[in-house]
Amino acid sequence: IGAYEANAAELAVGFAADVREGFAGTTFKLSNASTGITGTPTFAWKVTGGGQEFVSDEENPSFKLDAVGWYRVELTVICDSGTGTYPEDDYLHVAPHDVYVAKDATGAVYPYDKLETATPDFATAWREVIADATLHVSGLVTMAETLNIDKKVLIVGVDGGDTDGLRRTDNKVVTLNHPAATLRGLKITGGTQGVYIGSEGGIVEDCCVSNNVNRGSYVS
Repeated sequence: IGAYEANAAELAVGFAADVREGFAGTTFKLSNASTGITGTPTFAWKVTGGGQEFVSDEENPSFKLDAVGWYRVELTVICDSGTGTYPEDDYLHVAPHDVYVAKDATGAVYPYDKLETATPDFATAWREVIADATLHVSGLVTMAETLNIDKKVLIVGVDGGDTDGLRRTDNKVVTLNHPAATLRGLKITGGTQGVYIGSEGGIVEDCCVSNNVNRGSYVS
């Protein structure tokens, strides 16, 4: 939920959403969460992103979003208490089903949904990955932080084996903590520990876990 902090007697505009991410075709329901409204209010919603703009004067509108991208949501409320506007950038996310990260990529084009338009930066690619998506890895990609996976995703090597993989220079490389979080066809290397599997589980298939410091506990 987003809102300005204000005196309870004053108009404070805010909103919430039933879900904030999904694939193309997802319907997002937005709800007015403003406080301090008096009289008969009017509402003006604006949702912009993916090269599109949607507007509504309903109190609690729904928007079906078909274009991949991050969407800005803005709500203006007019009532006897006054007029207020609350905007929030990147509030809704329509994600691609497939995201590509490639070590030697030079022609990155959002949303990185083909090998030819892959990003070389892992954090940039991972930001686009939601539950039920697939992240394709080409080459040995270095990550700045441990990858913590707590949702149903597949991370898979484009060619597999020693060719594609994830690398760190310290700490764990990957932590899996979802029963359907899956690593497949990857080399996991360079960390203090290759793969740590938490209490919720995870799946490691056809991976090469090597050259990590704690060689006796790649998977725990």
